[in-house]
Amino acid sequence: MSVQQSPFAAAAAGQAPEVSISRDIVKRGLMTAPAFLVVSGVIWGLDGALSSAFGLALVLVNFSLAAALIGVTAPISLALMMGVSLFGYLVRLGLISLAVFLAPRSPLLGNEVHRRFTRISRIAPE
Repeated sequence: MSVQQSPFAAAAAGQAPEVSISRDIVKRGLMTAPAFLVVSGVIWGLDGALSSAFGLALVLVNFSLAAALIGVTAPISLALMMGVSLFGYLVRLGLISLAVFLAPRSPLLGNEVHRRFTRISRIAPE
């Protein structure tokens, strides 16, 4: 008589497809990045190109981190993978919020971009 193991305690066999999908998304994102940078640079100037590069980097790093977390935990346990997926999402969301919060205050961007960012982000007109 064999004891059946819970599917949540089992490990996923084989390589996680999330890693290859994320790698493909990042590769395609890097291939299309110059078009985004040129279009946003033409419309909004240097500030627009920098903003597009920052946003694209956030998205691609987020996909890569999510896939890495799933790829590492899936062979160990599906329950661990689900927990890491949930709490990893919360951590990645916090990192994105922190990056967006700190970006206008960066010495690289300077006071002019900070002034424009805060003016654009206001809901009520002056």
